Amino acid sequence: MDEWLNTVSAAINHNTARNTLALKRNLEKFRNTSLPLDMNISFGDVVATYEDGSRAYGLKAEKQPIEIKGKTVEQILDSVVT
Repeated sequence: MDEWLNTVSAAINHNTARNTLALKRNLEKFRNTSLPLDMNISFGDVVATYEDGSRAYGLKAEKQPIEIKGKTVEQILDSVVT
């Protein structure tokens, strides 16, 4: 029986297959957890997050340009929203 199990294990390369599956699961988990880092969500935006970790805009806010000409750094920073 041991010889038969070893033969089957060698034929399907069980350990490598198991390690490959674990690596694939870990890569998919990493991809899903890093998806939020791949998107900047602006003030006023409504974003839907799906079960697979992907995101889509439900409503995208209009951005007002910041006028910086002739202003000090303090005045510019007062108009920035984060």
